[in-house]
Amino acid sequence: MKWISANKRILEEDTVFVYYSDYFDLPEDPALEGIGDESSEEYEMLTLLSISKEISDKPVTCRVAADSGYVLWVNGTFIATGKFTDPFAGTLFDQAEITQALQPGRNQVMFLVSGTKQDTANLAFEIKAEDELLLASSASTRCAIGTQYKSGTMLFDYNAMDSGRLEWENATEGEEIQSVTIRTQRQMNILPRCDEQICAQGVYLNADSQNVSPALHMKRAYMAGLDIQEVCEDGFTFAAPSHILGDGMYVILDLGAQENGYFDLEMEAPTGTVVEIAFGEHLDDLRVRTSEEKERTTAIYRCKGEKVEHFTYYHAPVSCRYIQLFIASKKFMLYYAGLLPCRFNKEPVGHFTCDDIMHRMIYQTALRTEVLCMQEEIPELLANTTMPDLRNQLLCLYYTYGAYQYGRTILRFLAKRLRSDGLLEKRNPQCPDKLLPEDTLIWIIAVYEYVLYSGDLALAEEVFPAMERILRTFWLSAKGQDVLQTWRGREYGDLLGWKDANDCIGYDAPLTLLYIMALDGAARLAKWLNRTRKTEDDFDYREASAWYGMLCTSARDHFHKTFWNQELGCYASYKIEDAFYGASEAVQAFAVCADTVPETHKSILSDLLNKGIDQETPWMPVNADLLIYKYEALLALDNPITAILTHIQQRFGSMLMKGATTFWENEDGKTGNRCYGSGGIPIIIYFRHLLGAKPLLPGFDDFTFTPKASGFACSGIIPRPNQDTPLEIRISPEGFEVK
Repeated sequence: MKWISANKRILEEDTVFVYYSDYFDLPEDPALEGIGDESSEEYEMLTLLSISKEISDKPVTCRVAADSGYVLWVNGTFIATGKFTDPFAGTLFDQAEITQALQPGRNQVMFLVSGTKQDTANLAFEIKAEDELLLASSASTRCAIGTQYKSGTMLFDYNAMDSGRLEWENATEGEEIQSVTIRTQRQMNILPRCDEQICAQGVYLNADSQNVSPALHMKRAYMAGLDIQEVCEDGFTFAAPSHILGDGMYVILDLGAQENGYFDLEMEAPTGTVVEIAFGEHLDDLRVRTSEEKERTTAIYRCKGEKVEHFTYYHAPVSCRYIQLFIASKKFMLYYAGLLPCRFNKEPVGHFTCDDIMHRMIYQTALRTEVLCMQEEIPELLANTTMPDLRNQLLCLYYTYGAYQYGRTILRFLAKRLRSDGLLEKRNPQCPDKLLPEDTLIWIIAVYEYVLYSGDLALAEEVFPAMERILRTFWLSAKGQDVLQTWRGREYGDLLGWKDANDCIGYDAPLTLLYIMALDGAARLAKWLNRTRKTEDDFDYREASAWYGMLCTSARDHFHKTFWNQELGCYASYKIEDAFYGASEAVQAFAVCADTVPETHKSILSDLLNKGIDQETPWMPVNADLLIYKYEALLALDNPITAILTHIQQRFGSMLMKGATTFWENEDGKTGNRCYGSGGIPIIIYFRHLLGAKPLLPGFDDFTFTPKASGFACSGIIPRPNQDTPLEIRISPEGFEVK
C-alpha cells in the first residue's frame, strides 16, 4: 500500500479539499439476469441476497489514513470520517466495515481529504475481504480538487453549484507504507439527527454590512421577528409577505440542549441562494452570538437549486445549542438544520446516585458535559483544552466510563511532543502564543494518575524517558535551588498570567508546587516500575525513585520559608529578591495538595480558602479548571464535605436553574464556553469523597476508603481494571456497605 497525493500544480489555496475516487468489482449473481427493472423490489431483494451470498463470510473492510481529515463514501453512502493520525505510531489507520454499502458489479469508493500546499492532502487506503485485497491506493486512483470548498476562517464555505464540476486526473504515487497501526475500535459514534425546533423567525435587513464576514453581517443586520403563521405557508415553505421589506429571512433553531456533532442541512431554495449559518450556545443577545476570532461560529452554504438538496459537513464537529440561518431569499423550504450527534461509544461502567435531587441532577449534567467534551481528534482536543481542564476530564472519565484507552492515547500523544527545551508542545487556548511550563508538569501528574487508575505500567515505562528528561530540565533550571524561578524567555508564560505584567524574573510558587507534585508522582511510578524490572541491565528505577523522592522532600522543606508572606498571612505567588508579589487561592490550594504546609499554618490556610483575604490586596480567585485543587485542599484541611457540597450546589446548581444542559466555564454563561471539561469536577468529589474510594496501587489493587459524612444516602459502582469485580459502595447516615 502506498501514499497517494494530488498533483502540486492543482493546489491553489492555502487549505484545499481533494476528492479521490476508485472502483472495484464484485461478482454479479446469475439470479439477477432477466429480472428487468433494476428499481423493482424483487431486483433490490435479490441484490441484497447476492451480496449476502458472496461476502457474508468475508466482511469487506476499508483501511484509511490521511495527513489530515478524511470522509469516506462507498457507492454514495457515508461510511466514516476521521481526523487523528499518530505520526509516532507509524501510520495510524482507521478501519471500517463497508459491507452494508456494497452492490454486485462495480463499486465506487470516494474520499474527501483536507490538506494544504505543504502536505498535498496525502491519502492511503486498502479494501479487503478478509485477506483478499480488492483495491488499494495507487497511481490509477483518480483525484480532483473540491472547488466547491473555499478556504478561510469559517467552519466551511461550500458552493453546491460547483459540486459536479470536478476535473479528474491520476493521483501522484508516493512512498510505500512500512509501519501500520490499526485503530479498529473507534471511540466515537455518529448518531441520527437530533431533534430541533424553530424558536424564532422573521426577516433581516442589511445594515451597511455588505462585503463583510458572516460573523459581522449576522451581528449588524436588523432582525424583525414575525409569527410563524406569517411566514410559513404550509408547514415547510417560508415566504416573506410582499409588504414587508427585507434582504432575506432568518430562522433560529433550538436543539433543546447543548450538542456536539456534524452540521446537517436539508432544504430547497433558488439556485445561488446564500445561506449564512451561525452556531451558538445562548440567545442572550436575542440572536446567536458570532465571533470572527472563533473559526467555528459561522459557515456559508450556497444552494445548487435542486428540488431538495442535502449537505452534511463531516470534516469537523461543532458544539452548540442554537443554529441561526440567514437565507438570502424571500421564499424557501427548510426540512432540517441541525446536528448529527457525535458520542462516546461506551456505556458508563461507574455509577453514582444519592437521595439529594440537586446533586443527582448535577451528577447527570456533569457526566453529559464530560461526554460532549470528548473528541477523537486528539490534536484538536489539545488545542482547545487547558492542561488542568484535561486532567479534570480524564479523572472523571476513569471513574465513570473506565475510559483508560482514551486517556492513554492523549497522554502518549503528548509524550511524543517533547521539545528540545524539555517542555511539551501543549499550547493553552487562552494564550496560544505562550508555552506554559506548568502544563508539562501537570502532564506528569496526569500520567501518574492514569497508571494509578488503569494499572497500565506499560505506558509508564514507555513515557518514563520523557518524564526523566523533563524533570532533569526543571532541576537544572533551578540552578542548585530547591525552588524554581519563573521560566525565562518571551515564548513562555505562566499559569496565573503574571509574567506578562512583570519584567523581573523571580521565584515562582505555583511552578514550584506543581514541580513537587510531579516529582512525587514520578518517584511513585519509578517505585512501581522497579518491581517489573526483568534484568539488572534494565533502567535503574530504584535509583530514579530515590532521586526524585529526595528532590521532592528538599523542595517541600524549602517552600514554606521561601514563599510565606508574614504581612499578608498567606503564600505569595512570586518572590523577587526580598519582595513578595501576588496572592491567589490557587497557590494556597497547591501548597496544601503538595503537602508543604506546616501544621502550625494549616488552620490559617483553611480560613483563607473558606473566606478569602480581608486586606486590601489583589486576591486572585481560583480559575474554574483549578477549582478541584481548592476542594481537595479544603478536605485535606479537615473541612466538612457539607461546605464543599454547598459550594457545588451554589456554583453548578445555579447554572441548572438558569437552564444549563451542560456546565459552563463561568457561572454567568455569558463568557467562556458553555460546555467545559471542568464542569465534571463534582464527579471527582462524589466518587473520591462521598463514596470515599481512592486508589493507592495501580489499577485499584489497593485503595483507601474514607467516606465523608454528607447527611444523605448515596451509592455507587467504581471500576477496578485489575480486579474481576468493581467496588459497590452504599453510604447512609446509619453506616456503610462495601462489596
